[in-house]
Amino acid sequence: EELLAEGSGGQARWRSIDRIEVRAQQAGVVTTIADSNGAWLQAGDHVLELVDPHRLRFVGTALQGDLGRLAAGQQVRVVAPTNGTGSDSGLPSGAGRLVLGALADPTQRTIGVAVQLDEVPPWARHGIAAFAEVETAASGPGVLAVPLAAIVEHGLGKVLFLRNPRDADEVIRVDADLGVDDGRWAEVKSGITDGDEVV
Repeated sequence: EELLAEGSGGQARWRSIDRIEVRAQQAGVVTTIADSNGAWLQAGDHVLELVDPHRLRFVGTALQGDLGRLAAGQQVRVVAPTNGTGSDSGLPSGAGRLVLGALADPTQRTIGVAVQLDEVPPWARHGIAAFAEVETAASGPGVLAVPLAAIVEHGLGKVLFLRNPRDADEVIRVDADLGVDDGRWAEVKSGITDGDEVV
């Protein structure tokens, strides 16, 4: 009613108004303002985007070949990307449940997935890249694993270097007997024991 009322020039007030206050119904952070000052907007046009940093979800893609091992509702761990050396970033992970997308990409042979986060990790922000880890099968007791960044290609084999427990300035070369890896960690079948310090 205030906007339709006549202003000083005999015109409706909305014709001469220079700003509009927009009040969000929930707390959040404005990430996008779709138009510049003075733009003409129709009813229903996109004006701005508001993100609540405490209500994030993870969105990603999975290979169609993995569909047989994925199911809606599976427990998922969301971890920050590795640091520049490929080792674990050390940031805490988030937890949630897997949601399979409705659409797939036949060219890339991928399907969209999402994770409804129960716990949003403190480092998570809108637009930050991360990894979602889904345990599809367990293989008995835990195994020793080292970061892929600690493995060195040497000739036709791979080696690890352990810190000498008797001399902190000396390393010991060990031929690596490796098992499976997940892109960040590699299983070590022999050559090291729990408590060895890998360089």
